[in-house]
Amino acid sequence: MKLVFVHIKGSKKGHTDVFDKYKIVVGTHYSSDIRFSDLDDRGVCCLHSEVVCIDNVAIIKDISINAVTFVNKELIKERELHDGDVVRFGNDGPEICIRLVKEVNGVESSDLEKYKQNGVDLGSISFDNGRDQIAGKTGDELDLKTNVLSDSFKRFIRTRVDHLPELTRNYIFVAMVVAITGSLSLFCFYFFKLYETTKRVQVLESQQSFIEDIIEKYRRGVCFIQGSYYLLDANSGKPLRMMADGTPIMNNFSGTGFLISEKGIILTNRHIADPLWSKNRWPGGRGNTSRLPHDVVVKFSALRAFFPEVKHYFSLKVEKVSDESDVALLSFTPNEEILPVLTLDTSGKATKIGEPVILLGYPAGINAIFGKTSQDVVDELIILPVMEIGEELAKRDLIRPLVTQGHVTDITQDKIIYDAQTTLGGSGGPLIDLRGQVIGVNYGILRSFKGSNFAVPIKYARDLIKNK
Repeated sequence: MKLVFVHIKGSKKGHTDVFDKYKIVVGTHYSSDIRFSDLDDRGVCCLHSEVVCIDNVAIIKDISINAVTFVNKELIKERELHDGDVVRFGNDGPEICIRLVKEVNGVESSDLEKYKQNGVDLGSISFDNGRDQIAGKTGDELDLKTNVLSDSFKRFIRTRVDHLPELTRNYIFVAMVVAITGSLSLFCFYFFKLYETTKRVQVLESQQSFIEDIIEKYRRGVCFIQGSYYLLDANSGKPLRMMADGTPIMNNFSGTGFLISEKGIILTNRHIADPLWSKNRWPGGRGNTSRLPHDVVVKFSALRAFFPEVKHYFSLKVEKVSDESDVALLSFTPNEEILPVLTLDTSGKATKIGEPVILLGYPAGINAIFGKTSQDVVDELIILPVMEIGEELAKRDLIRPLVTQGHVTDITQDKIIYDAQTTLGGSGGPLIDLRGQVIGVNYGILRSFKGSNFAVPIKYARDLIKNK
C-alpha cells in the first residue's frame, strides 16, 4: 500500500510525499522521512510520530513524550488512519492530508474507478512550481495519468509508422542513422580537438616549469664582467694621450660570461678579452680600430667578474682567445666559493629553427641593474666612480642576470640567429636550449632590426677548450 502525504499547512505547504515502505518517521531530525523545519514548524518534536503499515492498515502513533498530534482535530496518541484523514502535528503546527492507495501489481481497477468518480480529468495536466499535478490530486494519480499517456503515445507512434510505405520507413531509418553518425562524428571531432588543446597546454606548462628550473639552476653561474684598460704604445710602453688635454686614453666596458669549469674557467666573447679585436667582425659593431697605429696594445687596469649572491669580485686573467670566432676563455681563482657550472652541448646535433631558447646576461650593464633598483640606491651610487659602483652592487646583492626567452629564427655556418631580447652589455651570455645545455654564446645585435640577435655556435668554444 502506498501512503500519500499532501501538505496543506506549514513550511512544506504545497508539497506531496509518496511512500511505499513499512514505517515512516515524522519529525525535525535529519533522519526523519518527513522532515519539518525546526524554526518554522515549532510544534513538531525532533522525532514526533511514526506511521506503520501492516496488512494494508496504516497506524499513526507518537514516539515522543512531548508530542502533540491531532487526527481530524481530535487529540490522539495512537490511531488507525483512513483515506482523507487530516493530521496536525502540534497545537498550531503543520497539517497533512493522508491518502491511502492500495495496489496489487499496479493500480487496481477499483482505484481507477474511484479516481474517475472523484472527477479526476485524465486528459489535463497542470504544473505548479515545478510539481506535476493532475486536477489538483495526489502524486499517485499523476503516476496513473503518466502511464496512460505513455501507452497511448506509444500506440499512436506504432500505428503511424506501420501505415507508412516501406520506402519511406527506409528513408526515415537512413536519416536516423546519418543523424546519429553525424552527431557521433561531431562529438569525436570536438573531443579530439579538446584533447589536442589540453596536450599543448600541458606541454607549454611543462616547458615553462623546465625553463624555471634551468634559470634557478644556472643563474648564479652567469657573471657580470667589468673592465678598464689603457692604450699603450708598444714600442715605448707609454700610454696614448688625448690631444686636447694630454690625459691618458682610458676605456671602461662591461659584458657577460659564464662558468664552464669548477677550476674557474669562464667562457665569453673575444671582444671582451681583447677590446682592440676588430669590432667590425660582428653585426652592429661600434667603431673601427683601423685608424689606430698597429703598434698599440691594451693594458688592463682592471678585469673582474661579479657572480650573483657573492659579495666580492674575482680578478680575471685572459687564458686564450679564438682566431676564427668571437669566443675567449678567462680564468680566476674560485677559492672556496661553490658556483654552478653550465653544461655545454656536446651532442653534435644541429640546432633547429624554431627551437625555444633562453638567454642570460647583463645587457645595458650597470644601467640595467640600476633599472631594477630603488631610486634611493641609484642616487647614492651614481656619484661613485664606475669601477666602484660594481663593488657596491655586489655588496648589496644586486648583481642578478636578466633572463629573456625566444626562438631560433635562422642558422648559418657560423651564426645562430634568435629573437630573445638583449642589447649591448649582454655580449658573452649563454644561449640555452630546453635540454638545459648551452648551444651558443651571444655576441651581437642588429641595430636596424630588433628581431635578430646573434650567437657563436658552441662548437667553436668546444674547439677552443680542446686546444687549450
